[in-house]
Amino acid sequence: MQLNAVTSGVADVRKVIADAQERRAYGQSTYLLLDECHRWSKAQSDSILPAIERGIIRFIGSTTENPLVSMTPAIVSRCRVFQFEPLMERDVLTAMRRAIDDPERGYGQMNIIADDTGAGYFTDAPLSNASVKTIKIRADRFSGDSVSSGFVRSLIKKAHSKGIAVCAKDVDSPSDLTAIGGSEIDLIEGIFNGRPLRDHEFIERMSEGLGAG
Repeated sequence: MQLNAVTSGVADVRKVIADAQERRAYGQSTYLLLDECHRWSKAQSDSILPAIERGIIRFIGSTTENPLVSMTPAIVSRCRVFQFEPLMERDVLTAMRRAIDDPERGYGQMNIIADDTGAGYFTDAPLSNASVKTIKIRADRFSGDSVSSGFVRSLIKKAHSKGIAVCAKDVDSPSDLTAIGGSEIDLIEGIFNGRPLRDHEFIERMSEGLGAG
């Protein structure tokens, strides 16, 4: 159950206790989450204290204030106080990477690649699948901003570490060739005059087209 200390009163507390007693008769526990608990008056705190002492209510209070000062001593003495510190950027990145890599409790099956900026990018071919021999990356990913380029580099590195070839697809311009030129890709799939071409054939036709222009 959940209450807000700003909008709730003694009547709300009594209803929570009554419901908790009924649930207890069926062997069920009741947890009460009280937001902004430092806003509760002494009368409100006193009204729930007996239920906390008897175990009818499992009390969880959240506050941005110091509960040792803002809450009544009787309530605080019967609670365990946890202080939450602000998360640093490295903490968030660590949690993100754990979620990305964990195939059971996280997103490991979705093949998400993340760089040091905390941004993510996922492919359409799971690298964990042993039958996958090649993954394809659109050419516009190579010529994107620094974040997009970081995704691509991370993906290529991870694919090569698993013995998987990387193919740049939808290459259709000289600028695409320039963008992928510094990347360690293995294959190229391009479009020339509406027909898909592979590797050197595409590059040769592109060169012919430029020369003809």
